[in-house]
Amino acid sequence: MPLPILPANLSPHSVKHLLHIQNRVNALPPLSVGEVVQATVVEKVGGKGVLIDVKGARILAESELSLKGGTKGFVRVEQLLPRVILRILQSGGEIPPRPLSSDSKDFLNIFMNGSRELGREGLGELVSYLGKQDLEDIRGMIRSLVFSEQSTHNPLFLKEYVHKIGYLLEGTLKKLLERKPGSDRSDIKSLKALLLRISDRLDILEKNGNAPGMEKIARFVRSSLSVIESQQVL
Repeated sequence: MPLPILPANLSPHSVKHLLHIQNRVNALPPLSVGEVVQATVVEKVGGKGVLIDVKGARILAESELSLKGGTKGFVRVEQLLPRVILRILQSGGEIPPRPLSSDSKDFLNIFMNGSRELGREGLGELVSYLGKQDLEDIRGMIRSLVFSEQSTHNPLFLKEYVHKIGYLLEGTLKKLLERKPGSDRSDIKSLKALLLRISDRLDILEKNGNAPGMEKIARFVRSSLSVIESQQVL
């Protein structure tokens, strides 16, 4: 199964997964702290040196990892001054797998089990209460957020990912309200907005008495929202 992109703060902060850039910041392509970009290892240079391609620019870096030419992955800009540092998030090649924290397991649970948990087989009569179309939209949204071979050919995938998962929901809603007073989050298509809609309906069901199977789906929805919000920047 293709892998979802894990947020940067879920990986252990090991110095081994840092790339120390040798170029001066004014000689680099435009970068901002927290930005996630694709990087390709062009070739190894000496003991710890690697030449990487970021945004079409060749950049010399130092790494504790054994990285082979042709290795592709994503890096996050950790800092720009006094020296540019990138953190490796995902990659193929020689980068070893990292143990998952409990938070990252919860995050993966959204992608691994979301379609099943929110499917008709698992919900039964709850489908009509929670909204069939919203449930279908959530399953479709989860599929669209999975990082696959096809995604690598979409230059806008990372930008779309941030919006689709809902990291920018509140900011997007604020801008929408400025343009169109009276709007609410139902006007925004993102995984977080859809899960919030389901959560609102679960709250009503709880007040009116539990429906069969509600506890399990409520745990999944609220756990998913908690994980998304824990990585969100407002």
